[in-house]
Amino acid sequence: MKPAIVVAAAMLALAAPAAAQEAKSFKSWSALCDNLKTCTAFGYTDEAADTHGFVRLVRAAGPNAPARVTLRTETEDGDDGKRPLAWSVSVDGHVPPGLQAVATTGTDEERRAELSPAQAAALIAAVRNGSQLTLAGGKAPITLSLAGSSAALLWIDDRQGRVGTVTALAAKGARPASAVPAAPAAPVVRAAPAISQAGLPTRAPKAILDNPKLKDCDDPGAKSEDTTIARLGAHQILWGVPCSAGAYNLLSVLFVSDEAGRGAREIVPPDAEPNNPDADDELMNINYDPETRTLTAFAKARGIGDCGEAATWVWDGQGFRLLDETVMGQCQGVVSDDWPSLYHAVRAPG
Repeated sequence: MKPAIVVAAAMLALAAPAAAQEAKSFKSWSALCDNLKTCTAFGYTDEAADTHGFVRLVRAAGPNAPARVTLRTETEDGDDGKRPLAWSVSVDGHVPPGLQAVATTGTDEERRAELSPAQAAALIAAVRNGSQLTLAGGKAPITLSLAGSSAALLWIDDRQGRVGTVTALAAKGARPASAVPAAPAAPVVRAAPAISQAGLPTRAPKAILDNPKLKDCDDPGAKSEDTTIARLGAHQILWGVPCSAGAYNLLSVLFVSDEAGRGAREIVPPDAEPNNPDADDELMNINYDPETRTLTAFAKARGIGDCGEAATWVWDGQGFRLLDETVMGQCQGVVSDDWPSLYHAVRAPG
C-alpha cells in the first residue's frame, strides 16, 4: 500500500496514458484525448503571476464537432464582483473579431467566459501564429503564453483525423469535412436495479479488518465512521475500509462479502489505463450512492483540489464498470469541473 502523498503523486503520472487515451505537453500548453477522441488543450498563465488563469479548448471527434473555448482567471486582489465585467481579448496586441467585449461571469476573484462558436473560431485563428494572449478589462491585464499552442492544436488535428481538412484547428486544407472520421462509439454500461439498504451492519466485521490486504494500512477500520457500507445484492455487502489518510485524502480498500465478512474478495474497479504500472488497489475519497448504483473517487494531488483524478463507476450486478474518468496533471488552479476527459462511457437508461 502506498502512503497518501505517494499515491497523490502517482495520480500525476497520468501524463502519458496508454492505448486509446493520449496526452502530451507542448511548452506552456498541454493536450489530452480520451477514448472517444474528445480532445482538450490547456494554456496557462505563468506560475509566478499575481493573477492565475487558463484558456481551455475542448473538441469532440467527428466532422461537425465545434471547438469550445473557456477563459478563466483567479486573483486575490479583486472587488466584490457586483459590477459587470467584459474582457477585451487580444493576441499580440490585436483584438480578433468579436472579442472586443467578451461577457464574463463570476467575481473579480474568479472570472470566466464561455466563447461563442464564432468567437472561438476567431481566437483559434489568431492563436495559431501568436505568442501572447491578453485579457484586459479588470484591474490589470492578464497574460497567457501561447508557446506550444500551435503544436497542441496540430496534435489534436492529427489525433482526430482533421489534418488537411477545412475543419482543422491548425493544419487546414481543402479537403471537406466529410473526410474527417466519425467519433468512436461510446461504451455502454447498465446499472443493476436499486436494492434496499435496510438492516445494514454499522461497522466492518473482524473478518474484513483482518484481511491480509489491509496488513500494511496505518490503522484499518480505526475511523469506523468513514467506512463505506452498502448492500450490492443478496448477501453482498460492499465494504470501503479506510486504510490510511493524508491531510486531504482518505484512502480506502474495497471488499465484497456477506454480512459477516465471509467469502470476502477485494474489489479493484477498472481504470482507464488497464496496464498502468502505477495503478493501486486503494481509492481516494470514495462515495457510493445506492440509488444510482454509482461509486465515485476523487484523488486530490493538493488540498485545493485543482489537480488529480476523479472517476465514476456503475455497479451492474457483477462488478463495477467505469463510466467516466477525468484527470488534471498540472496544478494550475483548474477546478475539477474543467478537468479533461480521460475516459467516457454512456449509461444505459433504466
